[in-house]
Amino acid sequence: MNASCTSSRRWVLYASSRDKLLNFADAVTSAGSQWRPLAIDPVWLDLAVKTIQPEAVVVAADEPGGEGLLRRAYALHGRRRMVVDDRNLPLFTRLLREAGRAD
Repeated sequence: MNASCTSSRRWVLYASSRDKLLNFADAVTSAGSQWRPLAIDPVWLDLAVKTIQPEAVVVAADEPGGEGLLRRAYALHGRRRMVVDDRNLPLFTRLLREAGRAD
């Protein structure tokens, strides 16, 4: 079963090779109980998006090549999901909350 088909779970992928992921996880989970954070190595981003079908993709801004990764993710996946970087996680949390209310 496709992860996005499960109504109680809405996935948000985080493309980052960092170990410190707490700020991202807090931003996602504080948007509501239906949101699930999942951090992945940027190398696996395209495969993870195809497999998991997340609602949103967040790219670590300080990731080596992060700007290029963000542009590529937006070009490939931005029509069907939100694609942002992690520079403003409080605003991202608000966007997720609004998306959760719209459903």
